[in-house]
Amino acid sequence: MPTNTDIAKRIWDFFSQPTAPLREQFLQKAEASGERSIQFFSDFDAAHLARVNSIWKTFENDLRTATDDEAGMNAVMDRAESLIGHENPDLLFYALNIFLTRYRGDVRFSIPSLVVREPELITPSALSEEVRPEVAVGSAEETMLDWFREAPSINEHHEHWHTVYPSFGVELDRQGEMFFYMHRQMIARYDAERIADEVARVVAYDDFSKPIAVGYAAGPDERLSGFIRSMRPPGTTLAQNVVQNQARLLRAIQTDIDNGHYDLQGNNMVDETNAANRLGSTIESNEHSQADVTRNYIGYHGWGHVRIAELNVGVMRTTVTAVRDVVFWEWHKGIDEISFRWQERLPAYNFETDAPQVSLRKERDAANERYSRDLILCFTKDIPGADAEGFDGSALGNAAFGGDHWDTDFGKGTFSFRDGNGQEQEIRTVDTLRTSFREGRIRYRSLNGQPREYLYRYLVHEPFCYFIRVKNNSLEQKDVTVRIFIVPAEHENDRTMWIEMDKFLHTLAPESESVIFRKDVESSVVKKPAVLDPGTANIDFNPRDIEQNDRACDCGWPYQMLLPRGKRQSGMKFRLMVMLTDASIDMIEQEDNCGSFSFCAARADAYPDKRPLGYPFNRKFSGNGQGLMNTLSGLDNVAFRTITIKNC
Repeated sequence: MPTNTDIAKRIWDFFSQPTAPLREQFLQKAEASGERSIQFFSDFDAAHLARVNSIWKTFENDLRTATDDEAGMNAVMDRAESLIGHENPDLLFYALNIFLTRYRGDVRFSIPSLVVREPELITPSALSEEVRPEVAVGSAEETMLDWFREAPSINEHHEHWHTVYPSFGVELDRQGEMFFYMHRQMIARYDAERIADEVARVVAYDDFSKPIAVGYAAGPDERLSGFIRSMRPPGTTLAQNVVQNQARLLRAIQTDIDNGHYDLQGNNMVDETNAANRLGSTIESNEHSQADVTRNYIGYHGWGHVRIAELNVGVMRTTVTAVRDVVFWEWHKGIDEISFRWQERLPAYNFETDAPQVSLRKERDAANERYSRDLILCFTKDIPGADAEGFDGSALGNAAFGGDHWDTDFGKGTFSFRDGNGQEQEIRTVDTLRTSFREGRIRYRSLNGQPREYLYRYLVHEPFCYFIRVKNNSLEQKDVTVRIFIVPAEHENDRTMWIEMDKFLHTLAPESESVIFRKDVESSVVKKPAVLDPGTANIDFNPRDIEQNDRACDCGWPYQMLLPRGKRQSGMKFRLMVMLTDASIDMIEQEDNCGSFSFCAARADAYPDKRPLGYPFNRKFSGNGQGLMNTLSGLDNVAFRTITIKNC
């Protein structure tokens, strides 16, 4: 009888087998036989997804009819292996991945990283300083961002989000709203990198009569090993019938929004999240879009992916590789502007109506910028005992920054304090966070059997922690949700540019002065467990890794890219914002330690935060004429400070 480890190894080996030869063999067989088969799989194509759904249900039936979980998982793998050569391999692997992602049984396993599963699809364009073909064809500026678009961890994040939230077969809480928000956050991070390179922010591709300005060239080895058949040159135009249809669909969407089809029926959080979900689901589309079957633009998003990909059988046709192409970001900026158009119809919030009775101090720094001495940053390595088992960060924070030190400004410097044992300790605080680049390796064999090895750059940062001093002015114990965002300083009043960094619960004692502690590795936006070095993680099968059997836990933004890169030399200025909201109003349940609480809460029946995604940046701020920064700065439960991110 196979053991759990045997099954886990079988799953690992299935996904780590070279896909390129399977893909090429399947294409040759389909061409020779003349059979009507899916030659180039797209997880945006409804017909392709119908076939995926059929195979997925077959896997579920194999599991359900087996005598036990282990026998069932072996039957599933028997089925998957028997389908090789008979199904498009990309479709087959996607169907199995969907099944394993939704599996909730007792067999534990892990799936290899994208670097192992599909190495030929994520090879870098910059092979060396001497050999630097452009992926972003015809644009030196866009080529500067190749490292970001091609990052294996970002490609894997986008792929896995769409696996956790498939657009068929299952209805997940607030999926349409999450579809809008997750992609907006991706664009905000992309724009932060563009600003660092002094490149203009991404512009929406929503005038379909205009050429797609930037071209796309596949990777260095056999055009992504049979995945792409041609290069898309710069200035390519869509077919006239596609232009007319896309324009018609977009006009219909805009008309429905402007005519109030998605307006709120009331003015509460449930109404808002339901409306956002209906709109996002219809545009994507997913199972929730069936509530709007009369809308003739269902699937506008996926349809656009497919039609753009047809220009060169390109990377835009699948979630595994779409983010590599410049036009992906332009297309999704256009999708985001649909969400923005709807949000601008909503009334501005009155944030004071449900704010908890807590306070964070506010002042101005030497540069006359908004500042709070209650927002304190440290590198994790500079915190005494931070790596010890059972470390109590809040206790250390109260000893170092609370009590007699409550009024001291710890903005930047080295400070002494006495710990709980009366021992004198030193702690260093910072106002500048650091990022750097490392090199990883991608290895595989080409279609003719030649070994290939490519170096790629990936971003990492110095691990850091937050200490947040807060005063509870209430006579009662108070649960609060701590919401942390950053934004490039010059774009502080653009609500679409704020990057979510963390969201978590904390309990404040009655009438207390407390210091909240939070490590960056615990961030609600990153996949769990946090991968500190993607160049070495999940490359080889390791039985110890199969302790994690919930594939939803793999979902989330890559930890090592939690911080934008920033700039070299003097660094790049960002505004850091902390907002505390009343958890009795906005939280459904406590977060667990699995998956990204902010981006991938598909494990729960209900999303754990009742407030709309992106709160407080999900509505306009013009209600009282003060604008974003002035509105939020006037709230006791909000504080800002300026930080620098420096690429070293």
